[in-house]
Amino acid sequence: MIKNVLVYLTNPHVQAWNFAPRHLDIFQFPVSVCHNSKEFLDRLPTAEAVIVWHFKREWLELAPKLRGIATPA
Repeated sequence: MIKNVLVYLTNPHVQAWNFAPRHLDIFQFPVSVCHNSKEFLDRLPTAEAVIVWHFKREWLELAPKLRGIATPA
């Protein structure tokens, strides 16, 4: 079971595309919400899964524990 999930969903142009606190209710497991790219990249080395709009190939080197990438896009 994946235990360390990072969520980084922000969009400066469309408010509806941002992860809001009320969205935490849809998950049946704990998630950690990142509010900016620095926070996301700092926490990426321990993440087992991420939910993001996009994931850059070079980030894979920073994520040795990563088992899954999901996007609503």
